[in-house]
Amino acid sequence: MFWPSLTALFNRHFNRFLQKTIPRQASVSLSQKKLFILPTKSGWFFLLAALLIWLLGTNYENNLALALAYFLFSVFLVSIIHTFKNLHHLHVRLTGSVPGFKGDATDINIQFSSKSKPHYGIATGWPKQSSSVVDVAAKASTDAVVSCQLQRRGWFDPGRLKIESSYPLGLWRCWSLIDLDLELLSYPRPLECEMASMRPDMESSQEQGSVTTEGNEEFENLKAFKPGDSLKHIAWKQHAQGRGLFTKRYSDHHGQHIALDWSSLPGKDLEERLSCLCYQALRVSKTGQPYSLQLPGQFIPASAGPAHLQKVLRSLALYASTEGTMAGNA
Repeated sequence: MFWPSLTALFNRHFNRFLQKTIPRQASVSLSQKKLFILPTKSGWFFLLAALLIWLLGTNYENNLALALAYFLFSVFLVSIIHTFKNLHHLHVRLTGSVPGFKGDATDINIQFSSKSKPHYGIATGWPKQSSSVVDVAAKASTDAVVSCQLQRRGWFDPGRLKIESSYPLGLWRCWSLIDLDLELLSYPRPLECEMASMRPDMESSQEQGSVTTEGNEEFENLKAFKPGDSLKHIAWKQHAQGRGLFTKRYSDHHGQHIALDWSSLPGKDLEERLSCLCYQALRVSKTGQPYSLQLPGQFIPASAGPAHLQKVLRSLALYASTEGTMAGNA
């Protein structure tokens, strides 16, 4: 109980320190106050080896061993400066992000730029997630794509982005934790379920005077052939199989649309209903048919196209979200 409490206390004070030292902003220049540096595991072993060589040289009065130990100590100390300078004055800017589905990884576009010197082996990523490694040339910019796991629906705050480097020898690790003022839109995770039913569009029905007419858009069923039926609609395949003479029946759904209705999914909790509606919206959008969305206290009229899909998904993502945002692991 003591150790977890001590860790929580340290994290709380460290987060307060970060908020004052590295405030939330979309563009950050890594100055001296924003960088931290400590030896890596390899660095500690390197230091231990140098110490053992020094002890052996002292005990046996071996000048060659002492010279080697002092050389290793010098390399260890000088590498601090090079590792620190590799991140110092690196400019980081958020350039864009795309929405995604809960539980999936989405891409965030980040630009690194240097005013005077090159920067090597810059690893970028959120803690406990995969990192992207880039090099930045002198007086140039480099774009990086970093993946982030969307852990909840709605507006999701992934927390502070870790930027680190152990260049050139891997003995020291210099890093920074920056907050790029980033909020990601997380849609409900699609859950496969039965499709919604067709519903008449009252305004279109009144204008056209009908709801369903025979046409040439979508195959519906087969019916017995009658004199006067179009020959191009005859089911020749079934006729060749000796099943008789049939006519293919097609239908145009004028004045109708797919209704994605909250009330049509009884027995499911909030997240399951939203996930089902998300699945239905994605599936219907591929057909090009118009569809509407009915949520408690919210209605989106029937339409189609990518813009309509984004509007529907956004409504599902933000519907009854508890916190709006959720900070990720710092």
